[in-house]
Amino acid sequence: MKNFKTILSFAIVLAITMYSCKKDFPEPHHSPENELMTHSQKVLSLIKGFDNKLESNLKTGELLELDSAIWYTEALQNYEYAHPDSGSMNFVVFKTQYTLAVSPGGMVLMDDVETLYGLMEVQLLADLAVISNPVKFLVITDVALDSTIGNTAHLSVSNGLGFSLLIIYDPFEEDDDWFWGTLDEGPGTPPRGKCDGTEYGVSDGSNELAYRLNNPNIAYTPPTNYTNVVIKDADGFVYENRLFVDWAANIDYCLTDTELTYYLGESDDIIYSYESLGGERPAGKDFIRVEIEDTMYPSGSPYPYFHWYHISYGIPYYGSGTE
Repeated sequence: MKNFKTILSFAIVLAITMYSCKKDFPEPHHSPENELMTHSQKVLSLIKGFDNKLESNLKTGELLELDSAIWYTEALQNYEYAHPDSGSMNFVVFKTQYTLAVSPGGMVLMDDVETLYGLMEVQLLADLAVISNPVKFLVITDVALDSTIGNTAHLSVSNGLGFSLLIIYDPFEEDDDWFWGTLDEGPGTPPRGKCDGTEYGVSDGSNELAYRLNNPNIAYTPPTNYTNVVIKDADGFVYENRLFVDWAANIDYCLTDTELTYYLGESDDIIYSYESLGGERPAGKDFIRVEIEDTMYPSGSPYPYFHWYHISYGIPYYGSGTE
């Protein structure tokens, strides 16, 4: 999952546009690319400056315009926590109301803004806790002024959360119909390919699943290596109807793109869910890699063919040891 701090995605572009309208930045005479970069640098500088003020002990008595307080709290929460470029199967919005004391001139105290932001962070954690799925994240936060009554501003903060399978894998296309697997695959026994006879020796159904699970479309800094490595096994007998098992024992069973998409989603959930939540992931360990073995149980016909998952987990560490 790409963090908002490392990219300039649509949320920051929207924030730039909003801030430009409110603060009337001078029109730079540059190309669109340079103009966007200039605006981006200004916006990021403003966000970081606001974050530094919140952490400073020198803000007591400092005043801020109400509309600026709204802009800054929204921008900072998105900057620190949001992943607007990451996809998910589900999306839900949690809305919470807050109040903020405001002077007749439309000014608010920085101390009060700090308190508001702290409450927003606590509420975000509470919103995430409501979702039981292990894959969950903030997509976008919206802070809005609902009304100002007397010396009180009424605000609403909407947290849009994504959850369930991240759309971080190459999708299975309509013609991705592969033989389920290849018994004793290896030198002299190439993968069986697609159900239409193409791609023989290139891949098969289990290989296509393993390739996606081991190569998600996400940007992150990989660890130097892992310690305390363990390998967990999983199959469709334990995870009934969630991992592939062919009870008819058809050596030519064809996994359609729809079936492969389903098993990819179930595999993702099983791999990344902690043991306490019904998955295979041990507490305190990260997923490393999965091998999917094509086999039969216990041996010979008419016993079923199935995918046997060997999932590696470990504790990551970073650094070359020469720092």
